[in-house]
Amino acid sequence: MDQLVFPVAVVGSVATLLMVVGMLYLVWISMGDDRHAPALGEAAGTEPPEIDGDAESDAPELAEGEAA
Repeated sequence: MDQLVFPVAVVGSVATLLMVVGMLYLVWISMGDDRHAPALGEAAGTEPPEIDGDAESDAPELAEGEAA
């Protein structure tokens, strides 16, 4: 049983190294892709959402000494 420790450690290390290299490759190829970049301002063609009501008036009143 002790004879398998070294080969299993080598296989695990190689697999981990391949996964790290694969993830770095995926990040590298996506660096120039603007597919997931945020569209800011009027370039997106959308307007900012409107907020109904006053945020302070919608909050419940708390008595002194009470925690929220």
